[in-house]
Amino acid sequence: MENIIESNRDKKQLILNNFKFRIGSHNKELIRWRYITKNCTANIYTDENNTIITIQIRHSTTIFSTGHHINGSIKGSHHSSIN
Repeated sequence: MENIIESNRDKKQLILNNFKFRIGSHNKELIRWRYITKNCTANIYTDENNTIITIQIRHSTTIFSTGHHINGSIKGSHHSSIN
């Protein structure tokens, strides 16, 4: 399940399966959410309506259960609206 909350510093955070992501960058069309641990390269891309476009996970933690393992990576795509 995914959700958007505000952090203690009033910044938006995306919660997916109890993992927290912060906004890494954004433009007119996409928002890139980065996992809150700095040394992790997991990203989630959403559109301006907070619909998940792509989930990219490149570490051993399974954030999204239907991701595909590719050479030690987990990559998955999922389209849903975030509450």
